[in-house]
Amino acid sequence: VHAQPFAYLSVFYGIACQMIIDNQVLYGSSAAAGEIGHMVVQRGGPFCVTCGNRGCLEALSGERAILTRCREIMALEPSCLLWKLCQTPEELTIDMVLHAQSQGDLYVGDVMQDALDYLGIALANVVNLLSPGMVVIDGRMFSLPENQSYLLRAAERNMFRIQAHKVQFTFLPYDPYR
Repeated sequence: VHAQPFAYLSVFYGIACQMIIDNQVLYGSSAAAGEIGHMVVQRGGPFCVTCGNRGCLEALSGERAILTRCREIMALEPSCLLWKLCQTPEELTIDMVLHAQSQGDLYVGDVMQDALDYLGIALANVVNLLSPGMVVIDGRMFSLPENQSYLLRAAERNMFRIQAHKVQFTFLPYDPYR
């Protein structure tokens, strides 16, 4: 059976985008194909503890990066909603961040938009380079519909126009056991 090529974008602490062609995962020569989390998207950006680069996608948009930025906000803004959700910045979880975002915390909203902007650029680059028929998107942050919409708008702003309407985007419901 010939299946159309598709990409699987997973965004958690790490970020990967596997390409599946004819029902086979593309592994590459070193089994690291699809490791877009370490693609540099901001020259001189924040340091990535995983790869040692500066400004890679994981350092800007991964869950660890989002938590780091939210902890920095907590240190500067005693009025942010995150303080009502946890006693110390070290206790902060991505679920608390998403709850604060859903409750309209503007600081957290800005952090999420920045992260989603960079993810949108990376997603557009994947689509422009590989031209998959479908992209399946997975990650806890996409349990909020506004994050799904924002990601797609950010990707479309950076996508080759011919591609923009030919790709189907599907968000998986969050499953902590996947």
